[in-house]
Amino acid sequence: MRVRAMTSSNPPLTLAPGVVIKRQHLLRLTLAEQRPRPGEHWDCECLDCGGVAAKKKHHLLQLAESKNGTGCKCKQGNNDKLPAHDHTGEEVAGKRITGFAGREPASGSKAGKPLWNWVCLSCDRPGDGPARWENLQSLDRQGVCNCNHCSTRRRIEVALGTRCNNLEVIGHCRAGQHSSGSQKREVECRCVECGKEGWWQKTNFLAGKANCNCHREVVSGLSNTPEGILFMHARKRAKEQGVPFTITVHDIKIPEVCPVLCIPLGRNAGHFGDSSPSLDKLIPAKGYTPDNCWVISWRANRLKGDATPEELQALAAAVAAKVAEINGRGES
Repeated sequence: MRVRAMTSSNPPLTLAPGVVIKRQHLLRLTLAEQRPRPGEHWDCECLDCGGVAAKKKHHLLQLAESKNGTGCKCKQGNNDKLPAHDHTGEEVAGKRITGFAGREPASGSKAGKPLWNWVCLSCDRPGDGPARWENLQSLDRQGVCNCNHCSTRRRIEVALGTRCNNLEVIGHCRAGQHSSGSQKREVECRCVECGKEGWWQKTNFLAGKANCNCHREVVSGLSNTPEGILFMHARKRAKEQGVPFTITVHDIKIPEVCPVLCIPLGRNAGHFGDSSPSLDKLIPAKGYTPDNCWVISWRANRLKGDATPEELQALAAAVAAKVAEINGRGES
């Protein structure tokens, strides 16, 4: 049976389990040696919010003798009164505060955080629910100035035809979801190289990191082979030089001997050597196309450079004539 606390005019109050003091139900007496001020505490359960908090014995006796107070913040009006600063009318993160919406539910003896109603400045729609002022300030620092019904700033629509690496935008943005459950925005794109269509994350697209990676699908399992290494280096050079690149890894055929110098071809550990295979463009301006590439030795590729067949013939004839002249002088 619960016994009401007596006032100071009544006999002294005896603290025991089951006693109720200003809506505080005493549960058990505990020794709190780990607290900053060791001593005996009573665990009290609030009859209004159900929160349990430890209170010192003399505080309970003072509460019993006082004329007001409940011993728990949930009934002290904290969840009903306005906070110290009224943000009504202020604008933050693309939103205008329209009024105080109350507080979050109290946690134990602690009052809940204040919540605010707001309306979006872009579409004039009210928010889906009240929000903390601190959370709205955090969104403003991140540059998020929109609501769930409009697209501004961070949720800009990417124009059709916008390019990022080998991707081209062909549709509008949509809401997506990560594997972890968090939200993301996606944009519909098409790969200009393989024609694949799909959805890519918009933040990666705007940052220039989105890529179809169709070359990885082609080179899958061949990345560490001589053909795969030649393919990846050639693709990088084609991008730097701005020349066409339409070959696949299967178009690269490495012969046993160099077709120019007739020397055996083989890999050199960690570096290029004269006998290392290299992918050469017959006509440099045409880029890396299946009919414009062949594999020759690295030495032959260095000798050829970007010279035309006519220049190579003229060079060979001039060198041969010069050598014959030198040899003729030596014989005479």
